[in-house]
Amino acid sequence: MKAHVPSNVTKILGILGNPLSHTLSPAIHNQFYQDLNLDCIYLVFDHKNPTKQDLLTLHSYGLRGLSVTIPYKEWAYEIADERDSYSKLMKASNTLVFEEGKIFSYNTDGIGAVSAIRRDHPQFLESQGEHSILICGSGGSARGISFAIIEEWAEARKSGKGFQAKQIYILSRNEDTSNQLKHDLNSRLNESAELISISNLSSIQNKIQLIIHTTPLGMMGKQQISYLPSDFILPSMTVFDIVYNPKETILIQESKSKGASIIYGIEMLLYQAIRQHELFTNTSPTDEVIDKVRNNLYSKLNS
Repeated sequence: MKAHVPSNVTKILGILGNPLSHTLSPAIHNQFYQDLNLDCIYLVFDHKNPTKQDLLTLHSYGLRGLSVTIPYKEWAYEIADERDSYSKLMKASNTLVFEEGKIFSYNTDGIGAVSAIRRDHPQFLESQGEHSILICGSGGSARGISFAIIEEWAEARKSGKGFQAKQIYILSRNEDTSNQLKHDLNSRLNESAELISISNLSSIQNKIQLIIHTTPLGMMGKQQISYLPSDFILPSMTVFDIVYNPKETILIQESKSKGASIIYGIEMLLYQAIRQHELFTNTSPTDEVIDKVRNNLYSKLNS
């Protein structure tokens, strides 16, 4: 990649989190800027205990936007002056945009997950078919993804094209957050969500077409175990693990061995970054650029 030479008008963007030693976000965004000939640079802000004033000071020196990751998504939501609808639903934000001294927050996780599903498995988002989805976890990512899916289903129901019943089952060890998620999803689309325990998983095994794992289990530096018993996974299922590093988590390895279809976490990372790029620059990457970035990401994870 040719080195970008910044100037006094270069738009400064970046990612805020801690730790960030394994982040792939700079590779995505800087590739977008280079291939689209944008005068932008994307930096890493690996920082502990940031304050709102820290960000406003950086904004005064040219910072225009930030991707936000663990552990600051809830904090980013709290400090924002204006919040998008997804942030309000999740009480968390993964994107901050700075304009004229104000902070605007967005959450692109749900959009990224839905886009990843739609790429190869659009049937899970359409009106036809009695699709059942198992969501593993009930934290911020689970909320964002499940709400984005429910919105797709709600729009499909409005279309009047013979909408068939669909179900999200929530498997979580946190009783409070899982009950809240069930309540909120059913408030948006009646009788769309149910809780399921690990001991009762077998009762829905033949109903589940899509599994979405949203917890940190399997992430680089975290416990390398699967959230699900391996005998639950069937060849008829599609398994989506939002963990992207490593690419082949234990859950993905077990699912592939059972003949299940796979959606890699890198797809969600890419698509949520595309939406962030649009918010940061008011431009959209071409399909050719997206494919180039995708190939580069898989090469990095495979090396």
